[in-house]
Amino acid sequence: MEQTQIDKLMWETWAAFEALRRLGFSSDDIFFHPAAIDPVTKAEGMGVLLKSQGKQFAIFVGPHGLPPQQLGNQWQEFVAELQRRDNDELAKRWTESNMAKASVDFIKSLLDKGFYIPKARN
Repeated sequence: MEQTQIDKLMWETWAAFEALRRLGFSSDDIFFHPAAIDPVTKAEGMGVLLKSQGKQFAIFVGPHGLPPQQLGNQWQEFVAELQRRDNDELAKRWTESNMAKASVDFIKSLLDKGFYIPKARN
């Protein structure tokens, strides 16, 4: 897989984290998952796992074709780089992400799984 495709997956993974944080879930309950399984195709790929409220919610971001350890290292580098990005760029990346575009369906999926949205209770 080309680095540009990996970079896109990293940004989409960040957007999944961001969506969960914007909904009020604790960062301590959100995990990078380099060996996630697509529920439809059963392909291995990158994902995010929410463990909260006694439940789990997996978000499959996309296939990557890399060893999980290598992908994990790239994720750590990506997260470190995020600290150097300005808020305008992060806002633009969020708006352009698939997660932001599908936010209504995403929230519905969380509710259907029995999660409550922490921000809705504040």
